[in-house]
This record gives sequence, structure tokens and C-alpha cells, in this order.
Amino acid sequence: MLPWTKQYKILKYFYIYQNNKYSGRQISKYLNINHKTCLKILNEYADNGLLKREIIGNAHVFGIHICYYWKNILFDMFKKENLA
Repeated sequence: MLPWTKQYKILKYFYIYQNNKYSGRQISKYLNINHKTCLKILNEYADNGLLKREIIGNAHVFGIHICYYWKNILFDMFKKENLA
């Protein structure tokens, strides 16, 4: 995954802000991504178990779901990136 892709930006957002939950619109505004594209990517990550998804009213709210991939791959990848 390349650092400038939308998928990468979304994962890095959750790495940086991992203690809270965010709506798809919040994330799309922060990352300057179309909200429909952002929501599609977020739903894919939720379906794959990387994120937790809640629907509160009309808002789709996402938070990090700590699993093998976060612990053993993604956290290490982002830590190494920050050191470089």
C-alpha cells in the first residue's frame, strides 16, 4: 500500500487517533476525501475486521478494532515509518 493512497491515509488516521470513534464524514473532511469514497473504504475495513462499525442515527461511526493485523503488522509499519 502506497503512502498517498486513500486506504493508507485512513489506516494512518486510525493509528494516530486510535482511542476514539469517528464518523465517516469527520474522517473524510479531515483527510480531504469524498465522503462516499471514504465510507466505502471504512465499510470494507469493518467487513474485514480492522475497524468496528456502529450506526448511530444516520451516522456511521468507526473505531479501531485491535486484532492480529493491527498488533503485528500495522502498528509496526507505522512506527517504522515515523522513525525513518
